[in-house]
This record gives sequence, structure tokens and C-alpha cells, in this order.
Amino acid sequence: MQRTNEIFERKNTMGYFEQLAEIRRQEAVQGGLEKAVQNLLAKTDFSPEKIAEMMEVPLDLVEKVKKDLGTK
Repeated sequence: MQRTNEIFERKNTMGYFEQLAEIRRQEAVQGGLEKAVQNLLAKTDFSPEKIAEMMEVPLDLVEKVKKDLGTK
């Protein structure tokens, strides 16, 4: 639980199950962003830089998704 608090940069104000729910919510958001980036990479001619700017995500995320698409 201490590591979770460090990740979210907050004091322990939630119980264990609430923290797990928050982690799962954040993972779902991340998964949704990655899916949207995948769609843009596959269906447009936008550069990774343009996609990162449009989606307001780090360029590293777009590059990772692009690399993952290339290995599938």
C-alpha cells in the first residue's frame, strides 16, 4: 500500500480495496488511450508527434504502441 500511495502521490486516505479499484480504473483509462492511439496509427497518416499532441499523451506512449503494432 505504501508503493501505491507513492505512485498516486498522496497520503493513505483509502482502504486496500479502494486503492485496488483506483489502480484498475487508471489501468482502464490507460488501456482506452492505447486503443485510441492504435486506431489513429492504423487509420490515419498522422505522425506519432501529431497523435501525441492530439491525444495529449506522451510521445513515448505513441512510440510504444506503434512498436507493439509492428510486432503483431
